[in-house]
Amino acid sequence: MEVEIDVPKLIDTNIAPGPTIIEHKENAQVRKKGSILDELLEDLEDENNYDSEIKFTELIPDNIPIIWEAYISTISDTAHGSYLPIAQKSKPIFDGEATLVFSEDNSISLGFMEKNKAEIQLFFKEKTGKSLQLKFELNKTESNEKKKVFKTTKEKFKEMAEINPVLLELQKRLELDFEY
Repeated sequence: MEVEIDVPKLIDTNIAPGPTIIEHKENAQVRKKGSILDELLEDLEDENNYDSEIKFTELIPDNIPIIWEAYISTISDTAHGSYLPIAQKSKPIFDGEATLVFSEDNSISLGFMEKNKAEIQLFFKEKTGKSLQLKFELNKTESNEKKKVFKTTKEKFKEMAEINPVLLELQKRLELDFEY
């Protein structure tokens, strides 16, 4: 007993170019839904519709804040703990060649930024098409370098009395002595 099955020709053996995979898809008569061939054909169609020209943002100092804001918006839903406010406060500075400099006010912020260094580099590479070096610095401000000054009780009272002279009268009435 012989059975004939109508199967579309997938490979054209003639020298002239044969039909495309898309044409075979339209000519196919029996095919299971969700088959591997369907998936391959859909992928091929997607590739044909894909714009192969990738557009990068020019790497100039004026574009760095724009790219940084785009980075902030992409991490806003996934950032853990205090990283998002630290990143929002940070303002990267481009040196004009291949380095972004982040200046942080404290070592904790510096640590968070260094921890996410690879993620930041990857984002900038995707947006600009260029690899950048990241440099993290700790700002040396007066508040960081301010030394604690210890005052005697007499000095503290003198400062308070300058602000509020009634304290001198109170000291005399109560016969208070701040010298011990």
